[in-house]
Amino acid sequence: MFTILVLLFSLILWGSLAIFKFRVPNLAESSEVKIFPMILYILNGFIPSILGIALFRLTEKKTWKDDLKTILPKKMHLKIYGEKLIILILVIICQFILYHLFIDTFDFSVIIAQLGQLIPLIILGPLSEEIGWRGYLEKQADGYIKKPYKPIIIGLIRSLWHLPLFYILGTTQQVNRVNFLTFSVLMILLSIIMTYYREKTNRSIFTAIFIHYLYTVGLTFYILGTIYSLQTDVLSIIPFLIFGSYACYQLQNNRTKRLLPS
Repeated sequence: MFTILVLLFSLILWGSLAIFKFRVPNLAESSEVKIFPMILYILNGFIPSILGIALFRLTEKKTWKDDLKTILPKKMHLKIYGEKLIILILVIICQFILYHLFIDTFDFSVIIAQLGQLIPLIILGPLSEEIGWRGYLEKQADGYIKKPYKPIIIGLIRSLWHLPLFYILGTTQQVNRVNFLTFSVLMILLSIIMTYYREKTNRSIFTAIFIHYLYTVGLTFYILGTIYSLQTDVLSIIPFLIFGSYACYQLQNNRTKRLLPS
């Protein structure tokens, strides 16, 4: 139900913006903001979390409050939060270095120019989505999808939800002509990394929000500091591929250990 509804809303709300050629602003350009398309644009961005909260209350009447409390960080997980922060910063730095080595000089000035966007980015993306994706959908998927395939399928669903953005005028995906296939691969890798760390933090929603935020900040800096091309896109995936492969190995290894007789 969650998957059908979230994809249906994306098709209706973001799809209508693409069909009627409404333009929305992005971080790289300043353009006139029209109220109606911006309402639809922002509303669909919050649909995963809105649906997640609504369905939590309907289907998890005894535990939904406890589930939503995991939005907040916990002291016991500070070490893991630090590990995530360091590794994802290293992944982002590796993206910059690869671009600098193999394509062109990276424009580091955009990082300073976009520092003011760091706070809005945590609301438009992590908070507006992860209560649904990692809070509700991942929990419900436990009863239907085998664990090794769960992050892959959730990553694919998230990719499809983002698909209309590739056709809406003014979005980062449309302006830079981002390749949907490479974007989907990145979504799957990010999903695997989130699942790995959520298992280490007792399925904390905050973990997903934190990773999503770091990813969004890094992606914003990378896109604005580079000249986009398919080669640029592929290079940006390499660090995530290495980290995602390690996370996938650890998830499978932990699963094998649980299956072994004591």
